[in-house]
Amino acid sequence: MSWCHESKAGVHDTYTTRGGKVICVKCKQTIGEPPPIASTHEAQRKQEIGLGRAVTKSGPEWVKYAIEFLHQYAREHLEVFCDDIWLAGLERPESPRAFGQVMKHAIREGWIVKHGEGRPSRQGNLSVRPVYRSTLWKSEV
Repeated sequence: MSWCHESKAGVHDTYTTRGGKVICVKCKQTIGEPPPIASTHEAQRKQEIGLGRAVTKSGPEWVKYAIEFLHQYAREHLEVFCDDIWLAGLERPESPRAFGQVMKHAIREGWIVKHGEGRPSRQGNLSVRPVYRSTLWKSEV
């Protein structure tokens, strides 16, 4: 790796792409080619692997508990949003990403369906997360 003469640390630490090349913003030196962009299929496969690792790290007991918790929550609430489930008392796993698999399970089982626009999540640095509607909820009216 070459040294950046404009950086106090001497390394290229800020990059941008211009014309398909990776360039140091400070010294404008071409660093190399950008990494290849993964196909949608490859990105989904990597996501599944990462979620699988998170589930393994959290343990099957937590996953079972979280699925039961979410099922009960969906029976009692029309709207299902990740922040609300944490606030309702779902215990945090060792890896919070394991909750993604729990939500996918609920979608596959038909307990919840995407509904409307997403909302910023306080748990995820205000990134927009989907809002779901429960298919299990029954109004008491």
